[in-house]
Amino acid sequence: MSPQRRIPMTGKLSHVGLHRLLALLSRDNEQAYIVGGAVRNSLLGLPIDDIDIATSLPPEAVIDRVTTAGMRYIPTGIDHGTVTVIAEERPYEVTTFREDYETDGRHARVRFGQSLRRDAERRDFTINALYADASGFITDPVGGIDDINARHVRFIGDPVRRIREDYLRSLRFFRFTARFAKGDADESALIAIDQERDGLAKLSRERVRAELMKLLEAPRVLYVLRLMAHRDLIDPVFGLPLDLEGFTRMLQHDPGADLFLRLAALAVHKPDDALTLRETMRLSNAETDRLEKLGEVLMQLSALPRPLNAKQIRKMAFRNGRRVTTDALIVDMGRRDAKVDAELWTAAGSAPTHSPFTGAMVIKRGVPAGPLVGQIIRHAEAGWEASDFSSDAQILQNLISEAIARYSDGAVSSSAPQG
Repeated sequence: MSPQRRIPMTGKLSHVGLHRLLALLSRDNEQAYIVGGAVRNSLLGLPIDDIDIATSLPPEAVIDRVTTAGMRYIPTGIDHGTVTVIAEERPYEVTTFREDYETDGRHARVRFGQSLRRDAERRDFTINALYADASGFITDPVGGIDDINARHVRFIGDPVRRIREDYLRSLRFFRFTARFAKGDADESALIAIDQERDGLAKLSRERVRAELMKLLEAPRVLYVLRLMAHRDLIDPVFGLPLDLEGFTRMLQHDPGADLFLRLAALAVHKPDDALTLRETMRLSNAETDRLEKLGEVLMQLSALPRPLNAKQIRKMAFRNGRRVTTDALIVDMGRRDAKVDAELWTAAGSAPTHSPFTGAMVIKRGVPAGPLVGQIIRHAEAGWEASDFSSDAQILQNLISEAIARYSDGAVSSSAPQG
């Protein structure tokens, strides 16, 4: 066991509701500890998100104590010993010490207990099995502090057994390595993941999506994706080959690229790729639409002669939208390993967002309402694009007049106003 250390009980860890709850649950010689991510992140100097509590009390006793104290609760996962307690308007997941006695790689049956060590030994990684009391003193049953100091992600005990308890842990290993580790990934974990790779097919795509989305935003995503590619784990997980080199170059040029731009740079070359990702990563309709449209614009962009010019990009941005055109330029930049000229960024970001021609404008000139109005507007817009979106009023008037003359074929009243 590593030497005991202490975390500062500041920020979220100083909240009065948390300390009231810890005191309530540890009364009468029971135990209650902050566990997992909050302790790990505190030691690493990272922001703390949710705060989880592990306790020796069974869930029924937790409910009894918090309701008697006037706190609200939600039976989040009562069969697995988890109750969400609302203390001073903040939620805390409280879970009874437990151990898994039957698993199928996706779900586990558990028994509750009194042993902190057994509770720790059923967790995934050593850095997630750290327990801090209300004073911040840490209990470290499985050597998590040493691994945090080494910035090393390691399974607790036998990696194969841990993975067979929940096959998602293979993906969690890659995500945690990308988020927290330095140096080479744990070799014993990689061997076990290779051995148990078929278990990934048993996972729900929703669970896979959650891990992959977090992985894509992690600091060492490039290292981990290459690691996965080397082990032929990309296609089974993403469902598509990945453009790791283009992705690498895009992040070099634009390290702040958002999640879906990263996904596009990795896997989207055409609209159908977005439809594949919709299935493998359970994308929403809005997410799929964004990537599908980006696939379309990437194909348009790849068909343009090089070097690109501002007029081409303004035309593309008007037809498709500013955001998707800018996104396409960023992805294309990585794939071609070429910096985008500032003039092109400006062109994409300043392209017109709407046409100067309206149906009312055409009808006012004597064209009857109907499909002909749309034809006239589209023809006028084509001329406007060719003029590089001139704002000159006379040019716009000439464009609409020429379109009416071309398409109306006598449909315009001779007495219609021309202004």
